[in-house]
Amino acid sequence: MPKSSIKKICMFLSKFFKEHQLDEENFEELQKIYKKSHPKLKKQKLGDLLKAVICDGSVSDSYFSTNIYPYIGISKEMNWGYSGCGPQVLALNILFLFTEGDGTFARKHYQSFVKDFLNVGKQTDDLEISVPQINTWIYLKKRKPAKVLRLIRKGEQFV
Repeated sequence: MPKSSIKKICMFLSKFFKEHQLDEENFEELQKIYKKSHPKLKKQKLGDLLKAVICDGSVSDSYFSTNIYPYIGISKEMNWGYSGCGPQVLALNILFLFTEGDGTFARKHYQSFVKDFLNVGKQTDDLEISVPQINTWIYLKKRKPAKVLRLIRKGEQFV
């Protein structure tokens, strides 16, 4: 391989890793800015006393626009107001957080959660989901349905 090609590859890799490093530095800086300007959007994490889920429509960065930490899913970007990938990731992480890390439950029910809570309004609208709303929803999903008792009448008696 000619030296010029090797040099170009090295320059590309160097630039790639330098840009990646700058993104990480920018992320830390953004995190500090949002912490000061939007304290209600402080990320909730496993083990914290849970608070209402807050989604701020005025925040354009979809990582910082909610107070939910991204534990699971295909990205860190979490949205609401439609039924796409962003709301699905947000639903996964809300359910993961509120079930104390039950990834199986979160993966099984996140689409229903999107339909019931996150597919409302527009992404530029604010959204708040209370702790009792989420806990009741989870309880109803976990509750086993009662068995149906069928009574058949034979004359005057039930059999």
